[in-house]
Amino acid sequence: AAADGSISSVFSYALRAVHALFAINAEKGGEAEMFSVFFSSEASKVGLGPSRAPTVVLSDSDVDDILADIHDVHIVLQGIKAAKFLRGLLHWPGVSAAIKDAGGWNKVETYASMFETLTLSNACPEEAYFTLLGNISSLLKRLDADAEAMADIERICEDSLRTCWKRFRCGTKSKGILQQNPHIATIAAYLRDGKSLSFPALAEPSEESSSEEEE
Repeated sequence: AAADGSISSVFSYALRAVHALFAINAEKGGEAEMFSVFFSSEASKVGLGPSRAPTVVLSDSDVDDILADIHDVHIVLQGIKAAKFLRGLLHWPGVSAAIKDAGGWNKVETYASMFETLTLSNACPEEAYFTLLGNISSLLKRLDADAEAMADIERICEDSLRTCWKRFRCGTKSKGILQQNPHIATIAAYLRDGKSLSFPALAEPSEESSSEEEE
């Protein structure tokens, strides 16, 4: 989605991730509002057993449940990182002024509101994230208000993924364990995919750059 690396492409990709985060929070967050109870399937909780020698042989159904649990954590983790990126971008010095000079968000908000009013997301579900642009100010306030809680959940996500890695012996070199549970390789590969869940870092402008701009 952000293959060309342009800021508009990354911005859209981040919006998709935040929309997915809001959706999973609404679906699974419950009274807590933010989904943070991960790896709740029985297969994920049991792992390969408590002893050093694995006593559990994973079935295809077990692996499906485990991968679904990992997928949920990836959605949350990517959404939180996307939210952090959007907050940094929209609060970036000069961004508000540049947007105002370009005509502001009015047209974007109008079209996004029309998209939601006409329920066009039913016809274009992959573009449902566009509804987040109906009120940019409200979106930013929500991201700001949730920032501290998101930071806590980001740590929970990272800890949960590390625990999953250890619980299923994903770093093992033992041929016996791998032969007994060949699905370990699949789980390990899916966990590694999570390392690519990142967004560009926004570096603070240097004093030299600021001086050059003033000149």
